[in-house]
Amino acid sequence: MGTVQRSPLQPEQSHLTVLLIRSSLMKKHYLIISCLFLVLAGSYLFGMLKVAGAPGFPLDDSWIHLQFAKNLITGNGFSYNADIPVNGSTSPLWTLLLAGAWGIIPSYFAAAVVLGVLFSVLTCIYSYKIAQTITKENNYPLLAGMLVAVTPPLAWAALSGMEPPLYAFLALAGIYFHITFRGKSDWRQYAATSTFALTAVARPECLILFPIAVIDNFITRRLVDDGNKRELIKKSLLHAAVFLIILIPYAVFNYTLSGSPVPTSFSAKVGNRGIVDLIAHGNIRNLTIIVYYVFQNYHDLIKSCVENNFILSLFFIIGFIALLFAPFREGSSHRSFILPLVLILQPLAMAVVTPFEGILIQNQRYITHFMPLLVIIELYGLFTLPDVIRGLFKLSSQKRGPVSIPGSMSIAVLLLIFIVSFKVQFFARFSDAKPKSLQYAYNVKNINEMQVRIGKWINENTDKNAVIAANDIGAIAFFGNRRIIDTVGLVTPEIIPYLRKGPDRQKGLLEYLELKRPDYLVIFPNWYPMIAARSDLFEKVYSVRLKDNITAGGREMVVYRTIRAGSFQNKP
Repeated sequence: MGTVQRSPLQPEQSHLTVLLIRSSLMKKHYLIISCLFLVLAGSYLFGMLKVAGAPGFPLDDSWIHLQFAKNLITGNGFSYNADIPVNGSTSPLWTLLLAGAWGIIPSYFAAAVVLGVLFSVLTCIYSYKIAQTITKENNYPLLAGMLVAVTPPLAWAALSGMEPPLYAFLALAGIYFHITFRGKSDWRQYAATSTFALTAVARPECLILFPIAVIDNFITRRLVDDGNKRELIKKSLLHAAVFLIILIPYAVFNYTLSGSPVPTSFSAKVGNRGIVDLIAHGNIRNLTIIVYYVFQNYHDLIKSCVENNFILSLFFIIGFIALLFAPFREGSSHRSFILPLVLILQPLAMAVVTPFEGILIQNQRYITHFMPLLVIIELYGLFTLPDVIRGLFKLSSQKRGPVSIPGSMSIAVLLLIFIVSFKVQFFARFSDAKPKSLQYAYNVKNINEMQVRIGKWINENTDKNAVIAANDIGAIAFFGNRRIIDTVGLVTPEIIPYLRKGPDRQKGLLEYLELKRPDYLVIFPNWYPMIAARSDLFEKVYSVRLKDNITAGGREMVVYRTIRAGSFQNKP
């Protein structure tokens, strides 16, 4: 019997076959990464319900987004107090998406969790896709995506009811589009620019990502591609126009409501620190603050590497240096410095513009997109290590660039890295700090027992027309259903000038309270000791004290009834 002769595959067929195989492999990898993260998030939820006893969120700020979303879906506009427009959401894009999801999913908790988990999974997937642009090694992207899935603080962020998963996904998608599409001449060349603009609407600190991408273009063209400088300037201006066109409606909205192009919540938190106040008012003291936070932010960046996975952090320097040289490697398809540039320039920009409490506060809430970038760089350092060793010992190698780590040693190292990630999540650490999953559970427990409880008490024990002044406004507004005065200024921007009148913010606050005369005042006494001591003005009617506080700004929160006959200016 004769054998059947098979015709050889044509080049087009061969290329198509490779693409189909690669696509199938990627889908399997996406499924593995997604399932791994879903299992982790599910374990966080289970632990939270066991400790807290009821669903909730780990910060009071989560309820601020939900209060805005509630007013949106009930027809009261973009407001905190119904029908009084205010641009107090630092992440209006998240607020809008949350309102949309809540309009479809009846449960506000389920809506927030579904959105958070969805964007967290997409963050893992785009970590995989960015890793693919760095090396053709098949295992590297999969391991990068899996490590991002199991590395703090992503699971906490996914279930926080807040914006970190959204802006982390958008930031990574923008970086991927920048690396992949910037040489294109069709509409795809604007994908990164558009995505970076949306990222800024999701988190204002991410406004810096677009300028970083422009800087990367100039550096790459200058050092690697030797492109036409005039053409690059022309393209950059065109992209800047697209970026501004997307952001102008957002800036106009903010300016119309508050006289500033940024949200009032952003202005209230930054205060009179930073470069803007330095230029506007010549506040030289801000130079000291800025210099301090420059060093603090870089220190915190390294600290986050070690805390998230101390074994993986050992390879950060190697990976960082290797990525700086990657565009110069012969045959390298990676032509970008954007990953190192983001980690260098954004902490610097945050220190200069928004020097506020460091970048690690609230489980790295303001730098959630740094974690995937750190994992990608650290893992790249591990994969590059054999080349480094060969270079140090001047050993020849037929392979150039990153190679697979061979043998049982590599498997042992990778296994150890995953073990450390799970240890940080679920088991006691070397310090007295709780593991991340238990931290999340106690965060929710604290907020449920304090702010949520007080909000419900206000709803049940105060007049429907009562006005409540509070320093934590999230759950108190959401459950209390009363008009709110924000003593910090996040959603009450007219209070900010009073708070900035002098070094003692309490005097300015008292002046404003005398003007508005709220019915109740809800504060942490340790935040406002002078005001809490004014028994001639405020009568204590209810309080909550936490036994195991790791979340709230104070162990005790007190509800005071305003004594109308008192004078806010005269001391007792």
